[in-house]
Amino acid sequence: FLSIMLIAATLVVFNQLNFMRRGDLGYKTDQTLVIKLPAISDSTNESKLNYFKHEVSRVSSVLNTTYTSEVPGRSIDFHNTVRKSSQDKQHNFNTYFISVDHDFLNTYQVPMTEGSGFSPADSSGIYNWGLPGIFGQDRDLKVLVNEKLAKSLGYKSAKETLNQRIVFNFGLGEYYATVKGVVKNFHQRSLKETYDPILFYYPSYSSVLPWNYASVGMNTTDLNKSLSGIESVFKKAFPGTPFESFFLDDYFNSQYQADSRLGNVFGVFVSLAIVVACLG
Repeated sequence: FLSIMLIAATLVVFNQLNFMRRGDLGYKTDQTLVIKLPAISDSTNESKLNYFKHEVSRVSSVLNTTYTSEVPGRSIDFHNTVRKSSQDKQHNFNTYFISVDHDFLNTYQVPMTEGSGFSPADSSGIYNWGLPGIFGQDRDLKVLVNEKLAKSLGYKSAKETLNQRIVFNFGLGEYYATVKGVVKNFHQRSLKETYDPILFYYPSYSSVLPWNYASVGMNTTDLNKSLSGIESVFKKAFPGTPFESFFLDDYFNSQYQADSRLGNVFGVFVSLAIVVACLG
């Protein structure tokens, strides 16, 4: 009986682990190289970012590139409050914020539920805008929200959310924005976790430290040559900055190391139980 229980428990653990590794997260993790961007920026920030993105696209294996403040598989550090523009501050509630550029949805293959993704014209100097009190409805700021945030705001559908005006706190003041599109929910951390409410905004390339990562979608057929080419472009774009990178699927799967170890422990006990059972 003990052997049967251990075998059943082991099968459950391995099936769960397999599900978490192979389940649909809502975005692409394979063949995506994530590169850490410089932690310090200056007046040359825009030209460096533009140079890297343009030149890395010439590497034959590179399919697309995007800049983001966070990448899937990591908890989002930045959060603040948001509400409908028709509501007062008593209706503020917390949501997560991710800064992305216009290539985010294509690079990660994240589908839209309604509306459209960002275009280069939607970028803004959100980090550069002045002091508290000057922010208002004259700012034509465009944002994307995921389905979870749309529902949390009180909209009955993604279609109803489109083109609505919202207010969110950011830095020293409040910003009015129009919802340009609704992004389909995806698991930011892992399949273990529920969907997070997320607001996506698009800072300009000239902003101070708008992004932390460059994500490069690529063909990994000739991996060593591809990595060498990408690293060479990075060092030309950001001289003096160490090239720190990882593949997203490897990073994502590292979350399940504890579960994998538990499965291995169960496997050992099952083997011992079977041996004992055979010995009578």
